[in-house]
Amino acid sequence: MTNATSSALIAKLNAIFVPILSFVFFSDERQVVKNKKFLLGTFLALVGVVGVILAEKQSLSNYDNRGAILLVFSMLWVAVYVIKIKSLVQKIHPLVIIACVSLLGCFIFLPLVLMFGNIHKILEVNFNTAFLLLVGSAVSLGAGDSLYYYSIRHLGASISTSFLLITPLITGVLGFLALGERLTVGQMLSGVIIILGCLFTIRVSGMKNED
Repeated sequence: MTNATSSALIAKLNAIFVPILSFVFFSDERQVVKNKKFLLGTFLALVGVVGVILAEKQSLSNYDNRGAILLVFSMLWVAVYVIKIKSLVQKIHPLVIIACVSLLGCFIFLPLVLMFGNIHKILEVNFNTAFLLLVGSAVSLGAGDSLYYYSIRHLGASISTSFLLITPLITGVLGFLALGERLTVGQMLSGVIIILGCLFTIRVSGMKNED
């Protein structure tokens, strides 16, 4: 219902939603969110993300407001989820949380897949595809989310979420190295801006740890 460029940009609204909710619900996050270096770093990283995505020269046609609105609401719910995780990781080990989240996801979505999906397709793919799916899920969900929960536990939700703004740059670099995709000058310059923004955020995390 909306194009890839718009979706990628809207998906980064978490860098705004999470700090706002963190400011409301957590006293320890308020000092971080009010910090000028954090605000400047997040702003620079957002500008860099916009530059990286738009530098891909994707079409902005076929834009549908309904799709954009749905995506904004989904990002808001993700932000609420992150805030809930922030409260849980202080009491429960991150590995326990990720295990429970994965199991709960299976219980919720497996009946839907059985009713509306084609679960038998899993048996029809070749070994390499199945292996990539298995490794991909283990890396992204198992390792990625676990490390994210650890960072929320030790750095806070606002700083951890701001660091995720670097993912478009990492994707571009990996695409260049693994797939030979060309990085434009605009993407490289935008990547430098993202890194600068993250450096400002690192300074804030260091100040928080000293406190």
